[in-house]
Amino acid sequence: FFFQAEDGIRDYKVTGVQTCALPIYRHNQRHIDRTLSVSFLPWKGMFMKIELWSLDRIRPYPNNPRINDDAVDAVAASIREFGVRQAIVVDTEGVIICGHTRFKAAQKLGLDKLPVHVAKDLTPEQIKAYRIADNKTAELADWNYDLLPIELGDLQTNGFDLSLLGFDEDEL
Repeated sequence: FFFQAEDGIRDYKVTGVQTCALPIYRHNQRHIDRTLSVSFLPWKGMFMKIELWSLDRIRPYPNNPRINDDAVDAVAASIREFGVRQAIVVDTEGVIICGHTRFKAAQKLGLDKLPVHVAKDLTPEQIKAYRIADNKTAELADWNYDLLPIELGDLQTNGFDLSLLGFDEDEL
């Protein structure tokens, strides 16, 4: 259950799941809005904790095998339009496990802080494997080319800027 807190940190008990809103940055074309929220959701019988970290506490993994520079502009445009909606996952030393591209996009946009989840319960081998699996599993999905044009057409009809979706002109 996600919710928005306009006035700072508030805790709620909703159907037995503890949730907490933290003020985080939303960057769009006009302003930075500190009203997005994050939630603690149960995972393996525990709660996932999301913290707000300054970018200088977060460090890219120097051996990251994913080349992501070409995606930074598209992710920055997405953050500008939709806000930061996913936490960066780091190890206990602040080294990125998942979210290198979002981190670079945040730097490009001049953001000061990002939501972060510290994966304290993973072994070094699991961290290395998760870093790779997070990227590789995204490649396994494909588009439904019967439905995608309908969705894109609806967006276009409503005046949405399709360039914000990450497709190049030839794909559209």
